[in-house]
Amino acid sequence: MLTLLLIEPSENTPDLWRIAVLAGRVGGVLHRTRTLCLLALLCAVAPWPADAEESPPAIVWPAQDAFIDADNGIVVSGLAPGQVIAVHAEETIGDTVWAAHAHYVANERGIIDTRTFHASGGTWSGIDANGWTWAMYPTSHYGASVFNQARAANPTDPKLHPADSSLRRTIELSIRDAGRIVGRTTVFRKRPTAAAQYEVDETKHRTVRGRVYLPKSSQKKDVGVLVLGGSFGGLLKREPHWFAARGYVAMSLAYFKYGDLPTSGSQLPLEYFAEALQWFRSAEKVRQVVVMGRSRGGEAALLIAKHFPKLVDGVIAQAPSHVVNNGEGEAWGDWLTEPQSMWTLGGEDIAHVPYEKSQTQEAILRRKRSMQRLPGYATAPEYGAIWKDANSVYSIPAAQIAAPVLLQAGGLDGIWPSVWAVEQLKEQCATSSCQHWIVDVFPDGGHAWGMPGEITTARSSVFVDQGIKGFVWLGGTPAGNARAARAGWASVQSFLNRLDSNGFSP
Repeated sequence: MLTLLLIEPSENTPDLWRIAVLAGRVGGVLHRTRTLCLLALLCAVAPWPADAEESPPAIVWPAQDAFIDADNGIVVSGLAPGQVIAVHAEETIGDTVWAAHAHYVANERGIIDTRTFHASGGTWSGIDANGWTWAMYPTSHYGASVFNQARAANPTDPKLHPADSSLRRTIELSIRDAGRIVGRTTVFRKRPTAAAQYEVDETKHRTVRGRVYLPKSSQKKDVGVLVLGGSFGGLLKREPHWFAARGYVAMSLAYFKYGDLPTSGSQLPLEYFAEALQWFRSAEKVRQVVVMGRSRGGEAALLIAKHFPKLVDGVIAQAPSHVVNNGEGEAWGDWLTEPQSMWTLGGEDIAHVPYEKSQTQEAILRRKRSMQRLPGYATAPEYGAIWKDANSVYSIPAAQIAAPVLLQAGGLDGIWPSVWAVEQLKEQCATSSCQHWIVDVFPDGGHAWGMPGEITTARSSVFVDQGIKGFVWLGGTPAGNARAARAGWASVQSFLNRLDSNGFSP
């Protein structure tokens, strides 16, 4: 026989333990076996009244190791209805720690799903499962206001510019309840890379310069992509890696400010691009070639497709113009007064809109003031003014482009009004026999939204340290550029997938 001494229940005692107390009082003395059985049953169905830890919430993390454009949704369950938790991310870049966070409120079922729930009170907001990948700031200058103040004071400080040159991002993710970590994991986001690459120099071609990026032989498709950069010259290097990683042979073509090429972005012959296309087709045995260009490169891509239709099977023009513009000159900023066209054909300048017509005294004063602070100098109003009055002779003849075309533009483009440009190009096409023109407009995107999965908090503005010196507003919001990067890349892949041996599939 065993005598039980049962404590006086308090208001915090669980109900089943209250029953046990009552049973003890009524039964008095219980047989040892029955007592142990009762205690075992109570332990199985009720928590001890001591300060036992709460069960942690169940968390479904995103894929631990994936490409940088992967799905990044997080689902948390087992929460109390209305409970507020924070999603927190940290990444060390060089010797700087970058971080992002936002809060979520659990629904009546105690669940949070970042793919469909609104975030608030952090570095990103709204419905955005990818917020923790792009909305990062240095922990030493955390938040948009402090971060931009630091950038304005130290525009060339590398610690204020997130590098994307490593092969992958390593991000520490955690779920926090009132600052207490209730779950954590590490995720890796691989940046796409080509299987191999080689330089196109005088040993490969007499005049063409660039770099070819090769996919794995098992992935290789018979479509190649010729990639053109914009007004800064040189090579675009990230985009070709992305194409090669998806099975396309890619060639990043330089056309000025690279090696022994011209140092001035003016009076550049379109025939050079034709030579490059012919060499690329022959050297890599690609059956079809798509020309992709951004900004001035998009302007070039459209002109190339018009003048050399047999060499171009598709065009991707990101943030292009719909008219031909004057040249870039030697240093970035020389385009303010450059008298020559950027392009020639048959040795003659292609008729162009002169930018210097926008340079009123008011515009000059505005430029000087705005370049000294963030967000910086926006050239879009000035381009808009000269494009509005441009004679049709300066227009890119879109109606004469036979190849399928994908046009992409940001609604907050700070360099030039590219949404207006793509609308003008599409309008030409609508009244002609050209087919398969696709237009993507990203309402909050800027001029250079970049590639998916990267930090965008410093992408809206850039500090230019050549020619004119100061901040230039590329445009877009951090969230808008992140969305444009993902949606734009998905659209590019879809466009390329529609090219087959029978042409462009509907």
